[in-house]
Amino acid sequence: MNLTPHFTLEEMRDASSAVTTPAMAQQMAELLEAFRDAGGGFPLKVSSFARSPERNVSVGGVSTSQHLVGQAADVIPLGVDLRTWALNVMVAEKAGNLPPYSQFIVYPGAGDHAHIGMPTIPKRSEKLVMSSPEPGMPAQYGTLSLATIGSWGGGLPRLLSIVGVLGVLGAMFARGR
Repeated sequence: MNLTPHFTLEEMRDASSAVTTPAMAQQMAELLEAFRDAGGGFPLKVSSFARSPERNVSVGGVSTSQHLVGQAADVIPLGVDLRTWALNVMVAEKAGNLPPYSQFIVYPGAGDHAHIGMPTIPKRSEKLVMSSPEPGMPAQYGTLSLATIGSWGGGLPRLLSIVGVLGVLGAMFARGR
């Protein structure tokens, strides 16, 4: 069953280790669709959605994880590197082309995935990047910004993919900007 043009109920359930209702999956799929568009239209593979408490512990999730209530998903961008995709998302957000969310956390080098959380009350909007910890040490998080993206892995990133730029400009044109 298609929830959005690019996400299905089956896909969301396959990425879950807890009960996933169609309503929960629909809300998350709509947010993921917006992040897909913001990232330049590149496909996103949902690697984790609703988690059982046991699964959450086994993957090192925190006890307050939004995954436990089906309000967060981990995604892997396909056909583009994580840095370029995250930069595209941030540029789209700056242009006003991203709906509210609670968390956007990128994990370079740790499966190269991103965590996206549904909006919460009270509202929060965290953008974080995890730095690779030393073995046996807790993960370190810093603020995700255009400056921190430039420091990933050394060297300058491709600032924007052509598809990302066209997606942002197309969305701005459609909104009359």
